[in-house]
Amino acid sequence: MISAAIAAPARGGRVIYNVDTQGCIRDGAAPEHITVYIAALEPLPADTLRQRQRTQVLSWLAEHDDNSLTPPELQTTDLGKPYWPDGRWQLNWSHSQYIVALAIAPHEFFQQQTASNTKSESESESESESESETLAGALGIDLEVLGRSRSREALINRYYHPNEHSIADTDLGFLSIWTRKEAVVKAQGMGLRIDLKSLNTATAVIEHVQLGQWHSLTVSLNEPNAAPTEIGVLSLSWPAALAL
Repeated sequence: MISAAIAAPARGGRVIYNVDTQGCIRDGAAPEHITVYIAALEPLPADTLRQRQRTQVLSWLAEHDDNSLTPPELQTTDLGKPYWPDGRWQLNWSHSQYIVALAIAPHEFFQQQTASNTKSESESESESESESETLAGALGIDLEVLGRSRSREALINRYYHPNEHSIADTDLGFLSIWTRKEAVVKAQGMGLRIDLKSLNTATAVIEHVQLGQWHSLTVSLNEPNAAPTEIGVLSLSWPAALAL
């Protein structure tokens, strides 16, 4: 379920990775791929930490878009998904405890990949233009740190598909499934408005009658000398039209 282990940033630091259409992870930003920024913020009171997380996301966005002459002003859809008006970037972010992460990719990246998986003329005509545009730009990320207290068995019984139970028998497995679920629903834009138990993420391509088909890449964050409760899991999700 976990595809790779990547280094987590030390407290007060950050790391940057990029993911290409083959699901390969490399160091550094890549404007043509999905770039993932991760920061481990210093301990702060909850209200201050939330503001600091948002400030960090805005800083990354301004840094990533070299053509931006003004600071980005983020908005949200009616269903709560953040977007950057008049920008060329598709984005999503997540935070857990002191760690915050941003995933960002150009709209062209999704459109070019979708074009390589075109449907027949009759099928294409039957699809609404708005549905295609939504699919072409969808990107989701979710991050969880192990230190969070939870009743694993109760959550598995309530939210996990039967095919996911065997994977969720360890902390890492549990968080792998949870972050994959959240990344998919955040990418699609519906948020937690579906029955999560109906969403089976224990497959190479995730399929759901309401959400469609999605890819998901899951990695563990390993900070040198970190306590077990400080190890995290991060998942990305994007449309299965971007065939690996």
